[in-house]
Amino acid sequence: MLMVLEIGKRRRRGLREYLRSALQPPRRLEVREVVRETGRYGILTAYPDKKGELPWEDVRQAAGKEARHLLCPAGCTLPEEEGLLPFRPSGQMQGQLMQQAALFLLRRASRGKKQRRIAVGVYDPDGVRPDLAVSLLPYAAEVQVNTGCPQRYRSAGRIAMEEYGASLTLVGTQADVRGLQMLLLLAPLPCLPEGGGLILSACGTREKRIGGDFYPRIPLSSGPWLAGLPEGVDPALFWEGLYERSGVRDMVEEPPDSVWLSGRRRPLPELLARIPGLDIGAATSYNEMTI
Repeated sequence: MLMVLEIGKRRRRGLREYLRSALQPPRRLEVREVVRETGRYGILTAYPDKKGELPWEDVRQAAGKEARHLLCPAGCTLPEEEGLLPFRPSGQMQGQLMQQAALFLLRRASRGKKQRRIAVGVYDPDGVRPDLAVSLLPYAAEVQVNTGCPQRYRSAGRIAMEEYGASLTLVGTQADVRGLQMLLLLAPLPCLPEGGGLILSACGTREKRIGGDFYPRIPLSSGPWLAGLPEGVDPALFWEGLYERSGVRDMVEEPPDSVWLSGRRRPLPELLARIPGLDIGAATSYNEMTI
């Protein structure tokens, strides 16, 4: 379960509280669990002593196995010597949102009077997501997989043929990707191709030509999940922590709201205009593009 660290303010004590604390020292750590309809997370509120020191040993014990995955407010530095490490997202949620984004764009491109099925590539050097390539087959003219682990795609190849009567094109990691109209990256690409099609990445890049950092359609500033979230905690990291540590899947059930590309957040439908050979108008909202 995701554990979120909150730094509490040192409590001011009157004479009565001072005398009481002489007999029973005040608690320096409070633990509470936040339960929502589809999951839960914990909040550890740590209070500094008069020297400003936090009870790191208590935090570690209360966090348990999550001590090495603590979600912290901005500016908080955890003491590694105490066995505490900050949560670092692995990119799993971004990979799922990238898949949802690609499927949204492919479905939109393959329907209507000007329907087009486009050539898509998946750069997966370690063979970690065969399911991603298979999910694209019903809407793509071709799915090319650049991988250094073709053996991990054997079962995916059988599923592709049995369910869709189609095959995946497996090539090496150095194979040409310039003819693809859309390229999905599960790992950083050593060298970007000249020209080419739309590139989406699950690696959190801010490279100008690559769409990365997918924002869930769940509002990041409101809603029951964020009610009571400690001040200073990054909501985007919070969503990724819920996905990886608490098993919450709300944020990947729909295509992302927007994607960071060329220096700013862009509505997902806007990316259709960046797919070569595709001319379906200039719709920029979900209302115009309901799947």
